[in-house]
Amino acid sequence: MIKRSGDDPFNFGYRYGQVIELVAPGVEVKTTWPGGGYRQLTGNSFACPYIVGIIALIVETYPNLTPFQVKSILSQLLNAIERKPRPSPEC
Repeated sequence: MIKRSGDDPFNFGYRYGQVIELVAPGVEVKTTWPGGGYRQLTGNSFACPYIVGIIALIVETYPNLTPFQVKSILSQLLNAIERKPRPSPEC
């Protein structure tokens, strides 16, 4: 998995057959900072929770799935998302 910019938790990608298979938001993520306040930070440690959260929702609903089945569901979900037309940005 790698990080990417953006704030939509369901806007992630899947690249079958390459070293990088999943991407999720992890660039300039607004996060809390020790001592108060917020900072924008970048890193895979911010991207991983997006994917793990989606996996947790899948496994909560279907607790008997194998890891391969979960990965297959992620792939199918992403294929459906990628086929869905995105609204054009407003000017």
